[in-house]
Amino acid sequence: MSNARKWWALIGLGLASSFVFTELVMVAVILGTIQVHLEASYIQLQWILNIYVLTTAVFMITMGRFGDLFGNRTMALLGMVGFGISSFFAGISPNPEWMIVSRAFQGIFGALIIPCTLALVNKIFPDEQKGRVIGMWNALAMLGIAIAPVLATVLHAIGSWRWIFFIHVPFMLICLIILVFTIRDELPKQEKQPIDWWGFLFLTVGTSAIVTAVTQGFIWGWTSPSTLLLLVLGAVSIVLWIMTEMTQKNPIVNFSWFANKTFASCVSIAIVATSCGVVLLFLLPLYLHNILNFNFIHVGLYLFAMTLPTAIFSPLGGVLTDKGGHRLPIYIGTFAMIVSLYLFTHFTIQTPVWFFLLAFILFGTSWGLIMGPIKAGVLSSLPHRMAGVGTGTLLSFEHLGAAVILAPMGTIFRRSAHLFLKENLSQESVQLSHTDSLYVQSLLSHPLKIKEELQYLGPKLKETIIPIFKGAFVHGFQNVSWVIFAISIFGLLLFAMLKKRKA
Repeated sequence: MSNARKWWALIGLGLASSFVFTELVMVAVILGTIQVHLEASYIQLQWILNIYVLTTAVFMITMGRFGDLFGNRTMALLGMVGFGISSFFAGISPNPEWMIVSRAFQGIFGALIIPCTLALVNKIFPDEQKGRVIGMWNALAMLGIAIAPVLATVLHAIGSWRWIFFIHVPFMLICLIILVFTIRDELPKQEKQPIDWWGFLFLTVGTSAIVTAVTQGFIWGWTSPSTLLLLVLGAVSIVLWIMTEMTQKNPIVNFSWFANKTFASCVSIAIVATSCGVVLLFLLPLYLHNILNFNFIHVGLYLFAMTLPTAIFSPLGGVLTDKGGHRLPIYIGTFAMIVSLYLFTHFTIQTPVWFFLLAFILFGTSWGLIMGPIKAGVLSSLPHRMAGVGTGTLLSFEHLGAAVILAPMGTIFRRSAHLFLKENLSQESVQLSHTDSLYVQSLLSHPLKIKEELQYLGPKLKETIIPIFKGAFVHGFQNVSWVIFAISIFGLLLFAMLKKRKA
């Protein structure tokens, strides 16, 4: 393959991956609009965001294996076609349920694109360029995250929120054409081996059951038969998955890889960084809109301040990796993440612009420095023939961790807000009728409809309750921020403990 074709291939592969990441951020930006137009509850909003992360996580390991067995080029092309089609169906969603199903398929096809494109990049470039090239691939992917808030704002302003999904159809077509003309032949494939379908089944059932139980437990009750049944089913399935993987000749996840401390340390910090990012992407748009009263355009522009540094600092992470290894940029990035999360714990009803912009910029910088070196570290720890399933395992674990962590964070947020609301209404001696209580409870499920719902409570009551509701949201946000702050410190300590094993 000529040098020019290699670099064009990198552009096409990186852009295809960037749209998979872009979709997560753009949907986070328009959650408020989706809620209003589709009349979605808070729980449905959480599923609209989380089902994409969950299906991407569950399927990515298997899809990485498919790439190794059936050809990464073929699987990447299939992923681009499927992602475009499922994005179109998400765009025409008439209700939340339709949206959730479409988002699930987006996640499945996105799980094909990411590991297969990264494996192709790993195969077509020589080892001495790996750090820089993977940094550029990551920069293109992070560029999608960077422009997502502004792109969502522009598409919403000139057209409709539905174009946030429709836009992926032509862009995936462009990436498909680039890939067809740059990588004309399938690259060498691994010898055909059987797929661990039982492992895949147990992993899917286990993670889905646990995430559903934790997400719905606040509504169903933690001791309800449905919640307990799902928790038991999830736990049993995960145990069976681990037992299956340890006895299979060709498991979905090769747990022996975790004996390699480079691989284990990179996966651990990837889970922490991705989880913290997904939690923030869910709560920050609601914070900017509900608490600081920013309109849709301002929400997109301010989130751009968090995503832009991610793209800017990704190449720097690649350069530092080539010069001195992957550990230094990960240390620097994780420290920046810890500082930013500490700042998030101090967000209030009247947070000054400079303060939350500083937190946004620091977190975006941390992602830019961490995510590329993580991938370079994983690829350096595995043989070339395992690049697809190896990166699939990394990306699966980080997205799976994010999906699993987002569920309890949502519960912590709702529970904290509920207790704060109850306590402060009591302190204000606010007496609510049964009808008024139902309205107040509905606001916990539909936080973006506060003003609309409270008009039925009367002017005096409204003046008292609105600040309390804002305080409840901030209280829940602060509690979640403290939890992920602690998780980030744990992640840094774990990464430091898992030192690279000497050859």
